[in-house]
Parts: sequence; structure tokens; C-alpha cells
Amino acid sequence: MSDASSASARVAELSELLRYHDRKYYVEARPEITDLEYDRLMKELQQLERDHPELATPDSPTQRVGDAPVPHLEQAAHRIPMLSIENVYDEDELKAYGERIAGELEGEGVGWVVEL
Repeated sequence: MSDASSASARVAELSELLRYHDRKYYVEARPEITDLEYDRLMKELQQLERDHPELATPDSPTQRVGDAPVPHLEQAAHRIPMLSIENVYDEDELKAYGERIAGELEGEGVGWVVEL
């Protein structure tokens, strides 16, 4: 199997897996994998699409966030808008992220909300 056909097959597999897990998480509220596992699948798909741009499609899981709201759940407004969500998985990544944000804000205060 050539590199291109192997990449194409893996993109299709990852896309199907991610759509399945999106549905389990966003629609059914019954996730089957951890956020870390999901993020690894997504990063692999993103890298394949960077390496093989011809395989990226408008309906790729990399091109959208979330799913339609679950109808039986109440909508909630955030008191302070969520402007960015980024995952880090260890202390070094967190420090690097904090330094990058502090540099971009040029001395303005930073408020943090984290989920462990």
C-alpha cells in the first residue's frame, strides 16, 4: 500500500472514529474515551491533513467544533465569555502556555479556570 493510500485510509478511519466519539460525547452524553485519547486521535488527523492537504475535506472533524446542542439540556450563559480553550497535559506544557499568553497580553492580568 502506498503512502498516499495508507494516509487516505487512516484519514477515513480517524474521521469515522472522531464522528462516533463526537456523537457519544455531545449528543448522547455518554463518552467512551478520555479527553486525552480523543485529543490524540484529533491531533493525528490534523497532522495527516497537514501532510496530505488533498485529503482534508470541508466535513472533516477538524473543521468543526462540537455538535448540535442536546435538546433536553438547559442552555447556560457564561458570566465571562470563554474566549479560548486549549489543552495541556503536563506541567511543562502549562508553563509554556502561561508564558505565551502573558507575553501576548503584555502585562495585563490573566484569569485562569482549569479542569483537572
